[in-house]
Amino acid sequence: MKSMTGYGRSKPSTKSGSQNSESWARSVNGRFLEVRVHVPREWAELEPELRTLVQSLMTRGTVDLHINRGRGNENNAHVEIDERLAQQWVLALKKLAKATGSKESEIPFEVLAKAPDVIRVVNDNRLTEREKSDVMKAATEALKALDKEKIREGKTIQDELLRLMDELSKAVQQVAKLASLAPDDLRTRLKTRMDRLEASGLKPPGTEDSRFHQEVAILIDRGDIQEEISRLSAHLKVYRDLVKSPAKSPAAQSSAPIGKTLDFYAQELLREVNTVGSKSQTAELTRLVVEAKTLVEKIREQVQNVE
Repeated sequence: MKSMTGYGRSKPSTKSGSQNSESWARSVNGRFLEVRVHVPREWAELEPELRTLVQSLMTRGTVDLHINRGRGNENNAHVEIDERLAQQWVLALKKLAKATGSKESEIPFEVLAKAPDVIRVVNDNRLTEREKSDVMKAATEALKALDKEKIREGKTIQDELLRLMDELSKAVQQVAKLASLAPDDLRTRLKTRMDRLEASGLKPPGTEDSRFHQEVAILIDRGDIQEEISRLSAHLKVYRDLVKSPAKSPAAQSSAPIGKTLDFYAQELLREVNTVGSKSQTAELTRLVVEAKTLVEKIREQVQNVE
């Protein structure tokens, strides 16, 4: 099991010819997988490949992947001289001297060197093959570090989910015990009330034992929760198996991400618990239903963090 939240960073090497690009990745909760790649503008060509790399490792969450050119990268800047433009500057200056009647002399080199666009520095920011390799290596290391952190947090979530499920199982067992005693308890309570009515002379005319038993049977049927208890038990078994299942890579998954599946089953658990609550006929059963609903809500809250 993996959490959807985490942080990972690559560790650039200082050795000559090795990785110099720096990368870090952060992931937060999200219903679906959203990948946001942040690279220098001149490296935009790598975005599709970096996005594919993230998708090969993650299935849910909002992932921000940052890539920076490290300090150790080679400086590809160089100086260019526009000789044709320099010659035009020379002609223009001579023409200016003639037009103003100034004494024509040899144009100082410093003046020509400072003329706009004659000498300019050009930065070639195109990625070399080695730099591309460094970028992908840095991104891979950052994402692996992020994945390791997500697994660590996922183990904590898994332990908490198993604890909550143990408590929920105990609550369901107590509900089942009350359900088995419910028919006799209901029959006793109704019988006691009928006896009180008869003793006070308020027993409805024509009331017979057969009618009494018929009414009891109808009330018992309305309050029967055995089917809900069976479904709850079945859902809990599947839920426990899902929580204990090992995390899989996106390529190895044949169905929805486990986080989504767990959320769907949590909704089913809550539906069954609510049905039991609607059929509750005793204060003790209502108390157990409230306890079970609280546990299911805590489970759903934890599941929101599962990838």
